[in-house]
Amino acid sequence: MSTSYNHLVPKLGSNNYATWKTKMEMLLIREGLWSIVCKRRERPAAAAARVQWDDDAERATATIFLYLEERAERHVQNVRNPIELWGKLANIYERKGFSARFYLWQKLFTLKLADYIGNRDGNAMDNYLDAYRTYCQELRSSGAEISNEIEASVLLNGLGEEYENFIVATTQSFRQHAEDGNAEIDVERLISQLCDESRRRTAGTEIGNPDIQTNGNAMVASRKRPRVMCVHCGKNGHLRSDCWVLHPEKRRSRRHGTAEANLATGSRTTITHIPCQTCSPTAL
Repeated sequence: MSTSYNHLVPKLGSNNYATWKTKMEMLLIREGLWSIVCKRRERPAAAAARVQWDDDAERATATIFLYLEERAERHVQNVRNPIELWGKLANIYERKGFSARFYLWQKLFTLKLADYIGNRDGNAMDNYLDAYRTYCQELRSSGAEISNEIEASVLLNGLGEEYENFIVATTQSFRQHAEDGNAEIDVERLISQLCDESRRRTAGTEIGNPDIQTNGNAMVASRKRPRVMCVHCGKNGHLRSDCWVLHPEKRRSRRHGTAEANLATGSRTTITHIPCQTCSPTAL
């Protein structure tokens, strides 16, 4: 067995059966042993042919055992038939029934991008999408059906207010596609768009218009703040939570805050009063 990809298969523990199952299946396929485990290659009747089958069956058993944590190994330590071994591990670790699915649904519906921001272990968006894929995979393994609409709703709902413009544009795009006769939501395309949007925000440049400047042989991308737009008033430069039209009290606190603070402290600094709707321009 080549060791170049062994580290890609995790050892089976109490909370990673769905991931382990998929990667172990791929490993057994690569080793030419999966046909025995899945019962597609039955033990031959001829004695001469059984020798090769028995050798491959032993290799399959050994391969599976090498990727079990000690606690998992205790459950099957006396099992040597790879078909029986695979089935027993499934019975122990595969989550089935309503209680198991309820826990996974709860994890999926409460998934938030904000929970992964500041995590030093990789990019926040990548970790967010990895968690989403893991929960969906485990739900499907337990017998649940997840529609594309539910997947898209979960992904968009977990983004938070920072992605409000992206959410509005995406939902409008889905509506337009439905009106054009394409009601099916392409989840993989949505994931690709989320990755692009995350990279754009990280780089501080707009996708398709990086405004790259040439400096000798080096290509330097000028960093720009991402453009934001309020979905309430339609103006650029602020989000809905900071909109003066929707929150007029924020307009007053911003315009009068400095002047009122100086008056309260007795400062003699001359301040030019910014006019608002209730007063006229006056120099204090």
